[in-house]
Amino acid sequence: MVALNNGWARVAGKATRSRTGQTFAVQLVGMLLAALSQLLVGRLLGPGGYGEFVQGFSALALLGLAALLGMRTASQRFIPEFLERGDAAGLASFIRWAWILVGTAAVVLMVLAGITVRLTDGSQTMFLAVLAVPVYAAMALGGAMVRAFGRPVLSVALGRPAREAGVLLAVVLALFTGVVAPSPIMGGCVAAMAVSALVSVTCIRRRQGAAVTAPTYDRMWLSRSLPMMAVNLGNMLLRRADILIVGYFAGSAAAGIYGICVFATELLALPLQTIGILFAPHVSRLRARGDKMALTRYVRRMARLSGGAALLIAVPVWLFAEPILALVGPEYMPGAAALRILLLGQVIRAALGNVNLLSMMTGGERAAARALVLVVGMAMVLHLLLTARFGVEGAAATTALTVTVHSLLLAWIGWRHSGVRPGPV
Repeated sequence: MVALNNGWARVAGKATRSRTGQTFAVQLVGMLLAALSQLLVGRLLGPGGYGEFVQGFSALALLGLAALLGMRTASQRFIPEFLERGDAAGLASFIRWAWILVGTAAVVLMVLAGITVRLTDGSQTMFLAVLAVPVYAAMALGGAMVRAFGRPVLSVALGRPAREAGVLLAVVLALFTGVVAPSPIMGGCVAAMAVSALVSVTCIRRRQGAAVTAPTYDRMWLSRSLPMMAVNLGNMLLRRADILIVGYFAGSAAAGIYGICVFATELLALPLQTIGILFAPHVSRLRARGDKMALTRYVRRMARLSGGAALLIAVPVWLFAEPILALVGPEYMPGAAALRILLLGQVIRAALGNVNLLSMMTGGERAAARALVLVVGMAMVLHLLLTARFGVEGAAATTALTVTVHSLLLAWIGWRHSGVRPGPV
């Protein structure tokens, strides 16, 4: 136990600024790989094929996130607490039961979704995506645990950079064999996620150490994690369901155009995501110590960093939306208006900071879940009204508005539960 405490103290004592810089560098590499892979996939498959691919991945992400049962975020909350207290038995119990619960949920969702896809005569790409739900869940949970153990750079490297490297390898193989289709490219993505999951599990076993007692189950873990699941799943619905909705109302080609626009706006989310990797465990530790002044400084400093970086990225993307989309292909240029609309919502979200994690790390997960139900309901109504009529522009307007409303609600919830007012000032 003493060794566990001392090891964690050394990890927690490292400079946050240094880790943020390293994590951002790896995130940037992942984004560059993603830009290259999406550019190649979009050009090779065209809007229709790319739309099929991005719809499959969106379904995989939604189902995989549901299978996590909130344990990815719960890991950021509970593992640092166990390490801070030196509770090796509690740590071992949480890790063991998190894998059991997530694995069971992933298999159940895979079977149900696979049957649904077959009965509805879905595409081969979609069927492959739902079969990969356990792989996605293992990759996401493993990465979160590695991050909670104080290895944010490794956890990031095992996420998007590894996944996009798999996509690029699949593209190269497709060009070499002459079989250019969405399903083999999806297969490369899934294979890369499987490798990431295996590396994560190995790292967790090495850093966890031996348990002093047999793992026991605590009902509190699931009761706390399920509201977190609802929040995370709702966030993913706001980020990915619009692609599926566009595909339903306007077809795969429109979904492909819209998917490229969504990817372009993810550049703005890069600083917020990078900070979030370090944000959750650090907030959890500050809350456990009762250091409200340090928590306030940290929250506001991170909001200034994410908001300023997002604005710097948004301005050139706004000005050169058409040329950026033309890089993928001229058939994607009609999405320029949708891209500019999406940028607005992302800038506001980044300027408020990591309000989602702030609310969940300070005990506001249930309130955040209730707020999300309201926001998702509003999004579905607006999609029916706007996306069905205006296509990609309607979907973009719905997403920008709901992201803004959701961010403001989470900021209020985080303020109420932590006593810290989110935002840059």
